[in-house]
Amino acid sequence: MNFTSLLILQRKEHHERNVYDTEGNIAETITLPWFFNAPLREDLVARAYIHLFTHRLQPKGTSKLSGHKHSVESWGPGFGMARISRVKGRGTPKYGAGGM
Repeated sequence: MNFTSLLILQRKEHHERNVYDTEGNIAETITLPWFFNAPLREDLVARAYIHLFTHRLQPKGTSKLSGHKHSVESWGPGFGMARISRVKGRGTPKYGAGGM
């Protein structure tokens, strides 16, 4: 029996519940409010399950610097070369090559 089936069975029961005291004895019986009679939406139950399940996954998120960090830089005009971005890293064999 899955979780949704258990919720449906609970929903079909009458809506009076026992209230227990600190000793574990029944102190009184109360009637639950009207919103406990609302129909069960299985899509919301599934969505809540997925929401809680994803807390176990590794957190990820977008960086505020996304799109602004590059491994290349433009030298600009005045060097007798095209103004395409060039690979950074002076002293490396790849330095100055076009970063395409």
